[in-house]
Amino acid sequence: MLSTIQEINKINDDKQIYKDFVNSHSEKTITTKFLVSKHKIGKHYIRRCKAYVRGRELLDYSHETFPQPQSSASFEKFKKEIDRLISSGERIVVNRIAKATNTDHETIRCCLCYYAGLYNDLDWIKFK
Repeated sequence: MLSTIQEINKINDDKQIYKDFVNSHSEKTITTKFLVSKHKIGKHYIRRCKAYVRGRELLDYSHETFPQPQSSASFEKFKKEIDRLISSGERIVVNRIAKATNTDHETIRCCLCYYAGLYNDLDWIKFK
């Protein structure tokens, strides 16, 4: 997930990029295509970066598909599994969480990015 961290650092280091990601939450004109072309961020990292920024800004996902922190049953399952892994001292692994929550790997990565933003700690997305 090193490239995801690099892309998130790029967002954190540039106030305009960060602002565009925050505004993409509510402005329909700031699309994935816009973010990719303007800021040269890989299309496949946009969803993860949006999740990170939304976690950092405490924005919900009411108009998005997965992940939907604060409102989705999938995110609740994710949080329970994360809490279980942390309390038992087990290693946090994307594949293990995906199996336990019956969710795809990309959604789990996005949830981890949301947690990274929520806690302002990029260690959340260093897991394999």
